[in-house]
Amino acid sequence: MTRYTPWLIVGSMVVIAFSLSAVLYLSVGMQLLESAWIGVAGLLVMVIVHMYTTRSRDSSGLATRLDDIGGASGKLTREIESLNLRIADMEVALAHRLEDSVHERLSPIMEELRRIEDRLVHIAEGGVKVAAAADGLAVEPADASAADGAPALPGKDAGAAKPKRSEAFSGIDDETMKKLVRQAVEDGRVEVHLQPVVSLPQRKVRYYEALARLRTEAGDLMLPDDFMSFARAQDLLPAIDFTVLVRAAQVVRRLSSRSRDVGIFLNVSLATLQDERFATRYVEFAEHNKALGAAIIFEFSQRDFATVGPLEQVAVDQLVELGFRFSVDAVESLALDGRTLAEKRVRFVKVDAALLLQTHGGASADIHPADLSDLMARFGIDLIAMKIERENEVVDLIDYDVRFAQGNLFSPPRPVKADIAGAPTALEAAQ
Repeated sequence: MTRYTPWLIVGSMVVIAFSLSAVLYLSVGMQLLESAWIGVAGLLVMVIVHMYTTRSRDSSGLATRLDDIGGASGKLTREIESLNLRIADMEVALAHRLEDSVHERLSPIMEELRRIEDRLVHIAEGGVKVAAAADGLAVEPADASAADGAPALPGKDAGAAKPKRSEAFSGIDDETMKKLVRQAVEDGRVEVHLQPVVSLPQRKVRYYEALARLRTEAGDLMLPDDFMSFARAQDLLPAIDFTVLVRAAQVVRRLSSRSRDVGIFLNVSLATLQDERFATRYVEFAEHNKALGAAIIFEFSQRDFATVGPLEQVAVDQLVELGFRFSVDAVESLALDGRTLAEKRVRFVKVDAALLLQTHGGASADIHPADLSDLMARFGIDLIAMKIERENEVVDLIDYDVRFAQGNLFSPPRPVKADIAGAPTALEAAQ
């Protein structure tokens, strides 16, 4: 349809209407006005009919075009789906080829890394030993019996426990052992050995645990399995605890003078807090050294901490008021109440790696052992894995989000230099 067609149609309608009026006026004999109105009416009827037919034709054409667009859209959608499938197939094929290529190229590198890891296992202990030597703390040669990881004071060490006495004392009767233990304590031959607590996965020394050892007059070293039962029977544990506290304070001062942010764990027995004389001395010494509150962490076994009575609670509350923190070790059950521990100012929980990693380790807990570290962290408590002997345990503990570890894999307990731990201040000498 050309642009002149509408004008031609309008002209034709006008001519037809005029002709109708003329015929009615001239041939039929109607009056001029009546014939004119009939002609106008005929023109309006033709206009209405034309508009209706035109709109119907346009609607039909629009519907046809919409159908065409719908068909084209469906075709385009199918083509897009087909293209997506092709792209997905290409991505999968490319991923497989890339994986094969990467595996082929990285295999020699992974083999080399495994060899390097095997070498690092052998030098890991040496690396921690060097870090301790840099602090100037544990550089004296350790006694051979000190590296076996015997239990710490009061019977909780970070190494593997030895149920029998050391070879040097295996043939000595109990009465002689009692005399040797008492003489060593009375003569002040109580030594402090340190075992590092390292961060994971960096293995940087972050804390130390102070472990008590006794030295006989002949120079033989007594481990806790050798002297603990005899010391407990003769009420010597408070004296040993206090001596370790005094000498650990010297170590902390040495670290502070070197601007080292390192803390020290000190085991405390209930016998010390139950002895009114030693409990008073213990708290008084802590009060005079409350500036060390951020670095000294008093450690109790889970069983002892759960059975603290009113008498011991007095000393515990005084230590809390002085700003000291606590640690719970020798954990036998993983059903730990983080909120209650945090309210009692416990900031560390030590759990044996074997208990954390065993498949049924969560039997006594409300959660899986893998979630224990995150649970304790919600209450501001750090989880420390103890008694680590094998490298594969470290890998599993990292998967458990454990941040700190302790064990003979990193370094066995080693003696503190005598010029550091054996030179008390005037106040300490008076105490």
